[in-house]
Amino acid sequence: MEPEEKSKKELNDLLTKIEGRRSPQERIEAQLDLIAGFDEINQKMLTLKQLILEKKDEEIAFPTLNIETQAEITKERIKSQEKFEIYIVDVGIIDKDRAIKEIDDRSEIGMEIIEIEKITVKLALENIKKQIDEGTVQL
Repeated sequence: MEPEEKSKKELNDLLTKIEGRRSPQERIEAQLDLIAGFDEINQKMLTLKQLILEKKDEEIAFPTLNIETQAEITKERIKSQEKFEIYIVDVGIIDKDRAIKEIDDRSEIGMEIIEIEKITVKLALENIKKQIDEGTVQL
């Protein structure tokens, strides 16, 4: 198994544990309405679905943005979720309020949360595009 494939599988397994055993498809669907990019021209945040429909995912998707914009998007993604908890090794469970504080402080934990969200958005974009190409999902 390639290193990147292994890390994707490990991330999927971890997300399944964290998110209450939702299927990969359910996790992808949950991502569609979460903020995933920023349109600098129009000065607005865009959902994953908007990025894909407007075909702007390559230029303004979360992983390509500067750290300040990534931090703001991460906070919006966290705030928009009914429940947010993340487990970080050697730290424990981080709830919504603490996650936002850690991001605001740009602490090591906050930066890890931003990185996790960046990976989540990247994987969701890849998976949804693949499903669109295969004809297994329509937006």
